[in-house]
Amino acid sequence: MRYQGIVVFGLAVFAAISLGAGYSVPLMLMLPALTAYFTVRGRYTLCLVIAGTAAALPVAAHAYLIGMLLLAAAFSGVMLGALMRVRLSLGTCIALITGIVFILDAGYTWLTWPSSKTDYMDAIAAYGERVKAGDENADHLMTLLTWMGDNWLYTSFGIAFGGILLGVTVIQYLLYRSLTAQGLIAPLNSHFSRMRVPEHLVWVAIALAGLWFLDKWQPNEIVRFVAWNGAIAMAFVYWLNGLSIVFFWIKVLQPRPVFILLLLVAAFVFNFHQLFAVAGFFDTWFDFRVKIARIAAERIKQE
Repeated sequence: MRYQGIVVFGLAVFAAISLGAGYSVPLMLMLPALTAYFTVRGRYTLCLVIAGTAAALPVAAHAYLIGMLLLAAAFSGVMLGALMRVRLSLGTCIALITGIVFILDAGYTWLTWPSSKTDYMDAIAAYGERVKAGDENADHLMTLLTWMGDNWLYTSFGIAFGGILLGVTVIQYLLYRSLTAQGLIAPLNSHFSRMRVPEHLVWVAIALAGLWFLDKWQPNEIVRFVAWNGAIAMAFVYWLNGLSIVFFWIKVLQPRPVFILLLLVAAFVFNFHQLFAVAGFFDTWFDFRVKIARIAAERIKQE
């Protein structure tokens, strides 16, 4: 009971900080994991307390829409907990929760678009001023920031989806590992390294590419909105798939830790981590995990 009290109190503090900063997405990422955890443990009353606590804070500040969104996010975790009991895999869980949180966040952004766009533009302008003050040779970055501001409608939803996807992946992976270690669930897969994007998703990527060419040939705002945001979202999906391939390679072939560290640091410092998305996309046809497993098997035979 003491642990559960700490969790609820911590949630209230985190909710107050997030909402006070005017950003509810971190809370929407955390709530499904919290209520799913206690649903698996059969603590349904505590799930209601968590959901009520999360929703009460914005409602008290007359932010009724945010309160409803947080309530929906919390109860999605109850559904998730029930599905985890029937062996829902980690990948399916991430896809489900990412979709729910993104729909909630995108719906709120769309309904409050004028103020949301103003906030985005003010943030970009403020960041641009700081960059300009600290670096006189930052013209290229200012050009990029200006372009982002001018095309925020066509990029912001894809970027939001990517951020939500990465956040959900980390949180749900930790949740799955914790519950699996406690013997409370036995999912079909709880390993990030074994997650793989469904092969039929490649048709979505091909369709988005077609829409991009259509917009180039016959400019249309609706087509551009779908094509650009969709392409950014798909890039995040395939990047994550590529990263899981890297982790599978590390797990199976077990290279030296120093080499792993140097590789990952170099990938992000020199910005070639974008190749993860390329590898994740072509994994649709080549299934790199199978090839890595074969290499490992050959190595064992030679030993």
